[in-house]
Amino acid sequence: MKTKQPLPFAEPVITDADKKKMEEVKRSVSRVEVISELGQIKRLDPVYNQRRQFIKTIPKFWPTALFRHAGLAMDLKIEEDIKALQYITDIWVERNPVEPRVYTIQFTFSKNPYFEDKVLQKVYRCNEKPGSRNEPADKEGFKWSMLDFDWDRDVKALASSIHWKPRKNLCQQYPKEVDEDGDVMELGSFFNWFESDGDAFDIGLLISDEIFPDAINYFNGEVDDDDDNDNDDSEGEDSEEDGNKGKDDEDDDDEDAIAL
Repeated sequence: MKTKQPLPFAEPVITDADKKKMEEVKRSVSRVEVISELGQIKRLDPVYNQRRQFIKTIPKFWPTALFRHAGLAMDLKIEEDIKALQYITDIWVERNPVEPRVYTIQFTFSKNPYFEDKVLQKVYRCNEKPGSRNEPADKEGFKWSMLDFDWDRDVKALASSIHWKPRKNLCQQYPKEVDEDGDVMELGSFFNWFESDGDAFDIGLLISDEIFPDAINYFNGEVDDDDDNDNDDSEGEDSEEDGNKGKDDEDDDDEDAIAL
């Protein structure tokens, strides 16, 4: 539960009617935000389909885009993973028609020495709320139950099997590391993401929210690395602190000289 920031003056007193009106306004704002999100998803779908056809002609487009994402690249360090992922020919985010904020991520591969499957997928399923199935949607496709949506609470990432070729099972060769509480500490092979329930490192969100919509910029290396920016800011702060410290030392020396 969120704690209110204390005020330096008396807390405003509002009537129950005003409180009710505030809640109605909040719900109206949230409704418009959800409709806007659903509309954007719908409008972008044909554009992504056009892009999909074009980038199939670009060699190693998707492997390049994946490895250029600084956060995801941290989980792509195993040499055999690097080799296997270079066979990716397509990545697609298939939206759920009932709840478009959840999806299935599909990786398409060319023939490769690792597994028989042409397509590997990671399914994210939304837990259906009681009564939501029979709730009518308005002309915008909106249901009021959509306001009660929380990714961490409502969405479950499901495992899918991979048909590995003999002696090529990377999940067995590089298993994930789990602590005594069952929490995943190291992913091991990237392909454990497909074969395991859950998504401990939010790989699906990185792909669906960052890499997939901005794939061309990632391919071209034109996306800013927030981590680098944070480091630059930290270095700038450190330099400023060092400069101030040096100035303070000089001031102390001047005061000592005056005292003498």
